[in-house]
Amino acid sequence: MILVLMTLLGCTAGGAADDSGSASSTAADGGTGTGLDGGSQGDQAVIEVTGDASVDLDSYVGTERFALTDATGTELCAIRVDLASTATRDDCPDCVWAFDVAATGSTVELDQRCADGGLVAKDLAATPRAYGYAEEYIGHSSVLMVDVDGRWQGVAYAGWDQASGAFSYTYDQEELTLP
Repeated sequence: MILVLMTLLGCTAGGAADDSGSASSTAADGGTGTGLDGGSQGDQAVIEVTGDASVDLDSYVGTERFALTDATGTELCAIRVDLASTATRDDCPDCVWAFDVAATGSTVELDQRCADGGLVAKDLAATPRAYGYAEEYIGHSSVLMVDVDGRWQGVAYAGWDQASGAFSYTYDQEELTLP
């Protein structure tokens, strides 16, 4: 739950975007342990969030995938949350479109260490969201916008094709040391 709130608050320990329009990977490059096979403490990991949706000016239907990956690139946990808009929003001045979005279900795709990464499917699915799309944010690239306590914030580079409705984004939500 804390990780989801950090995402909604725009707090990230990694996943900074550069001016080229692509998210930079900031996955940890090595851990203090010997790896998962030895069961040691202190493995470095990153939570990456990937979203894909079909969006028009009236609706948002898609998925958000939370993946916990260790420093070697091995995926340890993956949870997919299905999302659908519940209302349109008109309070995002930078947005082409904006919606209140709610989970319609969640699926645990892989669970080797979800609990160690703080990822809980029911918590991810229970978190309300408000998403928008800004085509040009602060004079730069297009971004996913998130409403945090009534203030819209850009949290990740995003792409939307108005003709097809395809919308996508990816960002590193948090770097962490696994117990």
